Formats: sequence, C-alpha cells, structure tokens
Amino acid sequence: MVRRIFVQRIQRDDRGGVEGMYGLDVLNKLRELNPKLPVLVVTADIQKSTRDQVKDAGAVGIINKPLKREDLAAAVETVLKGETLWN
Repeated sequence: MVRRIFVQRIQRDDRGGVEGMYGLDVLNKLRELNPKLPVLVVTADIQKSTRDQVKDAGAVGIINKPLKREDLAAAVETVLKGETLWN
C-alpha cells in the first residue's frame, strides 16, 4: 500500500528527477516510508561505488540498463520470494 501511495505522488521535474530527489534520495525516502519495503534499483550507472552505495542504503538489488523485460521479471520474482540480488 505504501508503494502505491508514494508512486502516485511522484512528479517528475524538468531535469528528470522526482520532486527534487535524485538517485539515492528516492531510495532513502522509500526506506524512510517503509523500512521493510524491498527496493530494487534500475540504473544505467555501472560503477562499483554506486552499487556499494545502493546496497548500503538498503536496496535488495540493482539491475543495470539496458535490460530485457524477462530479466526484470526474474529479478522481481526473486525479490518477492524474499531473496536479494546481491552476489
């Protein structure tokens, strides 16, 4: 329920961000709203430092763009089983 409420209130700004939030800010806000909410991050940033920051912020995994629909579906299924995508 928290996911739907938050997602419905997200508005993109003119720079492509979400209500003034970018990257880790969105993840941190989601974790603040519901610490148990599994958050899967999709990004084009492939740097190890970004991966480490996302993991440290509590995401259950990260998927790099571009991605195939079936890869995203498999990742979501994994997360819904209570598993993470961190190797």
